[in-house]
Amino acid sequence: HSGHAENERADQLARDAIAKLRELFNSDIPALLLSGDTGHERGRDANEQGLTLLQKPLTQDQLRAAVARALVPANTLSTTVPG
Repeated sequence: HSGHAENERADQLARDAIAKLRELFNSDIPALLLSGDTGHERGRDANEQGLTLLQKPLTQDQLRAAVARALVPANTLSTTVPG
């Protein structure tokens, strides 16, 4: 029980910190949430805040791919226009 509560509290602190930074800089700063909690509410909470939830453990390749996706601007087109 205490492990679950600790994960939940840590996740909430992380989400709060991200929200505060986004507010402070008035920007949708890319962020990922890494969690050991596998509950569905964690994913829902992260999605509502515009975060990608990564569940531990994860590989270096999974982390790299998630960081790369998070750093792609939202208004970037997925296709290239010949020019």
